[in-house]
Amino acid sequence: MPASFKVRTILLDGGDAATEDVLDPDFGEAAIGRVAHLHQIMHYIVVSIWKMHWRLIRARES
Repeated sequence: MPASFKVRTILLDGGDAATEDVLDPDFGEAAIGRVAHLHQIMHYIVVSIWKMHWRLIRARES
């Protein structure tokens, strides 16, 4: 099942500048497929910084 669809406009034969919109399925090759990986990396960085912050606070308390 496609993750999303891209709308592509094609020119029709006839010479009067007639166009038609066509849906192309996107199975994650475009941005939507790359966003998930970036989101995971950013989540990992944020969680890592948060853990380091709380380790420093606990070290100061002891």
